[in-house]
Amino acid sequence: MKRIITLSLTLIISVGAAFAQNKSEKPKKEKTPKAAKATKVPKSKPCKAIIANLTSGTVNGVKPAATMAEVKKKLPCFTGDTEEGGAFNCGGGVFYLNNDIYFYTGRDYIEIRSNFKGKTTPSVLGVYRDELKSKLGEPDVVLEGGRVWLYKRPFGTLRINFNADDLCIEIGLHSVPPAEVQLCE
Repeated sequence: MKRIITLSLTLIISVGAAFAQNKSEKPKKEKTPKAAKATKVPKSKPCKAIIANLTSGTVNGVKPAATMAEVKKKLPCFTGDTEEGGAFNCGGGVFYLNNDIYFYTGRDYIEIRSNFKGKTTPSVLGVYRDELKSKLGEPDVVLEGGRVWLYKRPFGTLRINFNADDLCIEIGLHSVPPAEVQLCE
């Protein structure tokens, strides 16, 4: 019992001394490195109804060969852009990630993907290959083992991409004829 009391008193005295010593010393202010300035993502304005007209090859009146400024003016709700002529994003463009639509102004085409929040006329996203063939006719060019169909149109080329289940998952509106369409990787 005497041993326990002695041990307890020693512990109390040690802790008290350490506390008193720390209390008398002023804590040193450590300099924390400044965080790198974060790149600001532009606040996008909400998109009004986005309508892709596959007959005229336009999205809200914007053609595939539109400039970045024209796209941004017509659809100011973009979420990002990349410089034209670079190696990124198929030569650059204006992007609407929240709406799953991409204006590749560096290569003059518009890409509409499966989670597109707007409307296409005619409606083709999520439609099976056989039904599309009856709506659009036979494609002018077939690529990648039938996964990509190209249709010659007055505006250039309508591109339709299918998944393994034969559903349309992507649309491209290109300003060039089918023979000149360049697919990005």
